[in-house]
Amino acid sequence: MSVLVRLRRDLFDAMVADLCRPHPFALERVGFLYGKLARALDLRLVIPFEYVPVPDEQYLDEPDAAATINADALFDAHQRTRRAQDCCLHVHMHLGEGSTWFGTTDLKTLRRIGPSLQRMAKGGAHGGLVLSLSTASTLLWLPGDTEPSRGRVSIVGFPTSVDWRR
Repeated sequence: MSVLVRLRRDLFDAMVADLCRPHPFALERVGFLYGKLARALDLRLVIPFEYVPVPDEQYLDEPDAAATINADALFDAHQRTRRAQDCCLHVHMHLGEGSTWFGTTDLKTLRRIGPSLQRMAKGGAHGGLVLSLSTASTLLWLPGDTEPSRGRVSIVGFPTSVDWRR
């Protein structure tokens, strides 16, 4: 089954602006994107509506990773996901233009975060979204799945961007 994240241009631009801000010690920033899951024929559609940055005080000074967030940041995302039964995507950015994908550390982290979010809201799609300055890629656990699916991301607005890779 195909998965498409339909992301509004203004929301994408707000995430890029936030994720590009410098942090006192972390090399990159992290946030969580919340949305709803819809189904149309053989397509699962994730419609994001709110981005929540991780506050500065919830980062850990860990030199082995570009950014490490503490248990409070994950707890907040889990509680919000459980309470609202929203989809939740862990978001970060790789600087540069054009297509991007998750690094080895990113994938290792997502394999822990995605299924834990899935347990909070079984009817949602959960996982990660990695941005570049112009596009995004996603990896999602769909309801009932034990393995993630690579989705497509469509950034709607001017200029429109679609990741057609599979």
